[in-house]
Amino acid sequence: MKLKKISIASLAIGAMLSITACGTSTEKDQANQSKKEQTNNQEEAKTTSAEQTNTGKNEEKESKTTSADGKTETKSTNAEQTKNEKNGTTETKSTNAKQNASMKSGVKEVVQLIEEVDKQLKATPKQEAVNKLGKQLTDKWDVVEKEVEAQHATDYKTIEQNLYPLLVEMGKQKQDLKKLKTLTTKTKQDLNQFLNKL
Repeated sequence: MKLKKISIASLAIGAMLSITACGTSTEKDQANQSKKEQTNNQEEAKTTSAEQTNTGKNEEKESKTTSADGKTETKSTNAEQTKNEKNGTTETKSTNAKQNASMKSGVKEVVQLIEEVDKQLKATPKQEAVNKLGKQLTDKWDVVEKEVEAQHATDYKTIEQNLYPLLVEMGKQKQDLKKLKTLTTKTKQDLNQFLNKL
């Protein structure tokens, strides 16, 4: 019986050793395959990068040839761009000139209305007439106000300091005539100074 137990034990140990040996060889095989795959991948990468380098060099040669042949084309394109830029500048200048002209005419209309207010104040002013002129003055200023504010912010602030109080006073039911005369004079001065700058 002891022999049977020993032989069974030795068979079991032998089986275990063969399983272990098989497992180890399988792991070694997998490691070897992995190394082979890495080596193949590296070789493929080298081949691919070499091909890309060659392609890049060929493209550089082609672009150099094209650029050498296309120098006159590049010069003419640059000349056209310069002309377009100059034309764009000219167009911008003409647009600005048109905007300034419309702004100038709008501001002149506002000044003319203020002069009419002055005439009303020198004569016996009627409240309704002053109110009506105030509404017209507000409408005329609204037309050019945004342009003046956008393009001449400092002048706009100066004009507004006297113009808005004038408009408010003109809209009242009972106007302060002295205040109106002072405000019309100051507002006209501000607007005329602004017109001289345009």
